[in-house]
Amino acid sequence: MNKLTYLTPEKGPLPEQVRRAMSRDVWGLREQEIKEACIRIEAGLKALLGTKEPVTVSFAGAAEVLRRTLQAQFEPGDEVLVVEAGMQGLQLSDAAQSCGLEVVALPIPWGRAVKPGEVENTLSRWPGIKAVLLPAVECSTGALHPVKDIAGLCRSFEKMLLVDATGFTGSHACMTDAWPADCVLSASGPDIMAPPGAVFTAFSHRARQNMHEIFQGDKSLWLDPGKISPGEVFSHPLLHVLPALDEALGIYMHQGLDHASQHSKALCLMARAGVEAMGLELLVHREFARSLTSIRLPPGIDEKRLLQMARDDYSVVMAGGQGQLAGRTVRMGHAGCTSWKDVLAGLVALHQAFVDCGGVSGSRDYLERAWLAYTSISEHKQL
Repeated sequence: MNKLTYLTPEKGPLPEQVRRAMSRDVWGLREQEIKEACIRIEAGLKALLGTKEPVTVSFAGAAEVLRRTLQAQFEPGDEVLVVEAGMQGLQLSDAAQSCGLEVVALPIPWGRAVKPGEVENTLSRWPGIKAVLLPAVECSTGALHPVKDIAGLCRSFEKMLLVDATGFTGSHACMTDAWPADCVLSASGPDIMAPPGAVFTAFSHRARQNMHEIFQGDKSLWLDPGKISPGEVFSHPLLHVLPALDEALGIYMHQGLDHASQHSKALCLMARAGVEAMGLELLVHREFARSLTSIRLPPGIDEKRLLQMARDDYSVVMAGGQGQLAGRTVRMGHAGCTSWKDVLAGLVALHQAFVDCGGVSGSRDYLERAWLAYTSISEHKQL
């Protein structure tokens, strides 16, 4: 049986050195090793999120961290604008409503990024809005929102900006301080070549000052890796992912964040070129993320059957559609340490499973076109 190749937005390959780090006997770590690892993790997270402010780490789950973050910044009844262009936007709205916030939803057609003018018009019509909640990448579609432009609008209207950077960090340059954003949340996973389970939060200086006192220094939720003591590590779930997270961030720091971003860009162009050469339709045509590619299936093609055949017959695991796109799309992830070989395998699996499900594709050179797109970024031919 062939080894499965995972190409989903939620699950992807991990570097061998990260996998080895996961198997380390963490109970044998010395206190000095823990201190040094925490210092490196703090520096890596700051670079990854583009901030000089402290970055906190939590293991309470992304939904819980988001909810507690909203509770720490706002009062029940406060109005927040949420960009709803997919499942992540809907989840932001659900979290805000569960905290008693009044949600002003800005619905965007799934598969398209929000336009700055749409946000500007909404902020003008609803002057009571206190913050904008925005997913940088809509992982259910692959759309990439213009965070920098929206941050500029928030600054002009004197509103706070909270960004869910899941699917963005690692593949794009995250610039928490430069945008600026008041709060940026991200998580470990294929995007940063680390096992899932950790959630990272970067607060601006204003957001830290604005945080309700009850949440300040709440070590049951947030840990500051730069200040954590070895004793706290040994009594906290951080211990179990500490070596792997340290190793993954070390790879990014050694290679450079620009290298990771360009690597994801090359793989993204490769996947998109191959899909288009097959005659299939891309869901997002312009503002697309580098971390995943969404493919719209033609009528009559069974999404679940196609994905099952890709897994069983061609050993490639991809993801299906979510929400209103369920049963109609295939999502291929290509972030982190995904290689060009993985993407080529994914394209073969997609093409063959599509034909096996009754689809028609007369393309014979989709792999060649994909490879040409990949090598068009000349300085990254060896990625």
